[in-house]
Amino acid sequence: LANFTLGQFMTAFNLENDIIQVQSITQNSIINRILVITNQILDSKIDLEDFDFIIALNLQRICDLDFPLLSCDVIGFFAPQLTHIGQNVFKNSTIQHLFAQNLRIIGKQAFENTPNLRNLCAMKLRHIRESAFKQSGISNLYSPELLKIDQLAFAQSSLVNIYSEQIELVGNSCFAQCVQVKMMNGFQNTSWPCGCKVCFKCTKAKVLLKQKMTFQAFAAKTGWVYQNMSMEKIERSSSKDRNVSTISHIEVAKEKISPVQIQQAEAKEMFDQFNIPEAEFNQEAKQIEVGSRMESKETPKRIIEVNLRSASKQELLKDLTKRSLSNTSKTFQSPMSNTEMLSATRLKGQYEQLLQQKEAEISSLKEQLEVKNEQIEKLEKPWEVCFEVIKVQNEKIARLEQMMKKQQEINDPMLQFIEIYQKRELEKQLE
Repeated sequence: LANFTLGQFMTAFNLENDIIQVQSITQNSIINRILVITNQILDSKIDLEDFDFIIALNLQRICDLDFPLLSCDVIGFFAPQLTHIGQNVFKNSTIQHLFAQNLRIIGKQAFENTPNLRNLCAMKLRHIRESAFKQSGISNLYSPELLKIDQLAFAQSSLVNIYSEQIELVGNSCFAQCVQVKMMNGFQNTSWPCGCKVCFKCTKAKVLLKQKMTFQAFAAKTGWVYQNMSMEKIERSSSKDRNVSTISHIEVAKEKISPVQIQQAEAKEMFDQFNIPEAEFNQEAKQIEVGSRMESKETPKRIIEVNLRSASKQELLKDLTKRSLSNTSKTFQSPMSNTEMLSATRLKGQYEQLLQQKEAEISSLKEQLEVKNEQIEKLEKPWEVCFEVIKVQNEKIARLEQMMKKQQEINDPMLQFIEIYQKRELEKQLE
């Protein structure tokens, strides 16, 4: 795609028969379904209609416009020398494919509300400005030289995959509500000025970040879980806000964080899930002790799990096994810290939820079984009637076979007698 030629473009869209005419055009013209543009700069709307493709071999810049460039549907736009697309250029248009391998800058709202947009070939793209692809249908963007993405650039778009090796800056809410995002890769030197999870308010995203990522950039309030002191790996836990991203995996360079920060982040995550007031969290955060617990390099989450293996946890698990959920309240009468209380409550809640889910599944299966039994009963009756009919028919066939056998026994002597009689008559005639 880096050297996508005119011939390849026309072959891809079955236009190869017109390539000679297109190359010989010296002024703006329409050939069959192709608009050929000879200008180097466009600064106003194209009023022509009745074309499906645009070929602009010399076009280098499309200026900022007050109104969109196109007034008709366009399938493909080929502009190998184009370096700059201004504001509003393709806004609200039906363009599907753009091939501009030398494109450097995409202006504000340039492709906003372009639901049919699918592919953008821009290998040298450096800067995507505000709301450039907002509410667009773009699914894949591969721009290894991209440096900067401004705020809301892909908000509410259909983006699935994005790759950039040199990206440095991502603006506020850049990927807000990109519900189809699956992979963001190559973001090696990226900073996130928004400093919050809104930047990734999407689902299914897998993000790889290989360089500096500070603790402050994703503070405890964002709901991230910090697995260890070096932040080698950060995983997104479940959240009460189901509209928030479930970014599953982030790799970052090692960056030391104080144990207190890690414990506070863990505690904050638990407090958030149970809607505990901020004041209570602040009090709990002050009471967090590092001491010998961190000497073994165990995370607070691990420490909580170890503590829950105590008699309190054994009693809790025993009650849960007997499904006597009402008895679990006794467990929490034993002296436990707030963090342990929350973990035990979470375990109980998870079990109750799982139990309800399994009971609902069993109930559903029972209903399905009853329906199947009724269907089988309805089917058995016709089959019984069929078997009876077959039995009667078989008996009739047996009787007919016996009658035919007896008739054959009668017919055989008669045939012999007739043959002898005919033979004698023939002999008399011959005499």
